[in-house]
Amino acid sequence: SYESDKRSKTVSVGVAAAITAYARIHMNKIKKKYKDNLYYTDTDSLVLDVELEGNLVGRGIGKFKLEYKDFEGVYIG
Repeated sequence: SYESDKRSKTVSVGVAAAITAYARIHMNKIKKKYKDNLYYTDTDSLVLDVELEGNLVGRGIGKFKLEYKDFEGVYIG
């Protein structure tokens, strides 16, 4: 159909895969650095018992956003 033809011209599986792979590499570097302080991680988030370095937190692309401070949670692992 016209809609599926139109979508296939605006979607790039290769670009999406490259972005996802880069994001995983970025997250894994941070997870390794904070491995002794890491309680939980998801695709785009971390729960740590220390603050991230200031250059990792911000409003720009590739920066983490501080959502909670002094958060209490129960993690079963």
